[in-house]
Amino acid sequence: MTALALSRINVPRALWFAPLQWAKKIDWTTTLTTLTTLLVAMVCGYAIPILGAIVPAVISAMLLCLVVLALPAHVVVKFMLGLVMLIVGQLTFFFGIQQAFWLPYLLLLLLGIKYLIEKLRFTSRVLRPLSLSNISVLICLFCILFFLSALSNSTDVTSFAVAAKNYLLPWILTLFVASQIRQTGDLDGVWKFFLWMVVVQVPFAIPQHFYFAKRNGASLDAVVGSFGGNYLTGGASGAMAVFLVFGIVLAVAFFRRHQIGRKTLLGILVAALVTIALAEVKIFFFVLPLALVLLFRWDLIAHPTEAIGYGLTGAAILALLLFSYQQTASSDLGKKKTLGTYIENTIDSESDPYFVNPLTKEVSRIGAILSWFRYNDLSDPRFYVGHGPAASRVSQTLGSGVAARKYRFTLTTSTASTLLWDVGFIGYSLFIAVFSVAGLGALRLASYAPPKEKATLEAIGVMLLLSVPLSVYNRDLIDSAVMQTLVAFWIGYVLLCRRSLLRGSWQLPLAKTHLTF
Repeated sequence: MTALALSRINVPRALWFAPLQWAKKIDWTTTLTTLTTLLVAMVCGYAIPILGAIVPAVISAMLLCLVVLALPAHVVVKFMLGLVMLIVGQLTFFFGIQQAFWLPYLLLLLLGIKYLIEKLRFTSRVLRPLSLSNISVLICLFCILFFLSALSNSTDVTSFAVAAKNYLLPWILTLFVASQIRQTGDLDGVWKFFLWMVVVQVPFAIPQHFYFAKRNGASLDAVVGSFGGNYLTGGASGAMAVFLVFGIVLAVAFFRRHQIGRKTLLGILVAALVTIALAEVKIFFFVLPLALVLLFRWDLIAHPTEAIGYGLTGAAILALLLFSYQQTASSDLGKKKTLGTYIENTIDSESDPYFVNPLTKEVSRIGAILSWFRYNDLSDPRFYVGHGPAASRVSQTLGSGVAARKYRFTLTTSTASTLLWDVGFIGYSLFIAVFSVAGLGALRLASYAPPKEKATLEAIGVMLLLSVPLSVYNRDLIDSAVMQTLVAFWIGYVLLCRRSLLRGSWQLPLAKTHLTF
């Protein structure tokens, strides 16, 4: 039958539209989801015997990316904090999956993509632009200095990428919190999560202290709570101690502003002290008194008698903990050591500027800073912009940096020494300036904020200011995913509160909204 003959056949009109009507009745969302699931299952079924477990891992990662991009901003931030503080640490400590340390940085890249998507999305809401904060300017200058250091030293692509992971990616979280969170109330659950995380450290620390730390070859830093590491090589015990200090300061600040009760405060204090008693982290005894002095700075002046009483009580508790540390050290060495000798040896080992361990090439914390001044002249441009990103790095996989190959001692003792070698005096100065300005800004914002925000800003301001001396203690500010996530979140929250104040969300007099940070 020819095409002309077929065209002359009279077909009922209803038959032409039947497929369209049938298509309208189909639930295409369910249908496409089912078909996609079947396709993924079929691909995995054929590919797993050939390629192994990498296939479902890649598929899961792709699905997780889609979920993260679809979630609201405040949910993504909470997911980020939960991933870093609860999941990554267990994957590394109990399962030995060291690659899990890359998960937070990959999620930070995803946050950057989500930020760009939100910026490109059309919106009819027009907001008055705010003046650029000094914190944002300092972060931008640090990033620019990072690129200038890489260009001036002709840093290779691999070293640049490794250093960017630690030096640049955490600021994505700061940008995301400051710009994508609508109001401070969206993050109320985060502070409760932080308080609960203090209590959660106890069940993690108990088996780590009584089982893993007693095994042959165990590191002194085997007790790391939920913060991850390896019982043989150590872990993020310093980050755990700093977080416990933050938890105590946050709980005390909440109690002062009537946000939690006395029993809750007592429970958090006991949990933090028990965890510290199980983990020999001496920095806790330096950071906690300073944090409480900063928190109660005005009360110390207004009520000196009460301050002395509380101070003596706190000093007695810390002395008991130090005594327990001294007893542990004496039993490990097999000889008696007094508390004074224990403290003296601890201070001397970190303040000797000429100490170099012949086996590990480690130097003291003070010696690391003095060594940089000793080998970098003021007339050398590298004094100001460094030897290039990752120049101080020592890696068996990717190789050592240019500066690490040149000198026969460890350059990466602390955040301060690492940044001085990598991005120079200007880079390190900009880095600590971010924390100083953000900390002072948080304390100033606290005097204008509602009760809950006042408590959180006080705690954050104290910890950001203490991050400056802590940069000489270890590399956590540039090398620990937990600490990097925390400080990036803190700074982002300070900028979020600044935005809330300037936009009038807190309903405060305009005379008080002139901010200089």
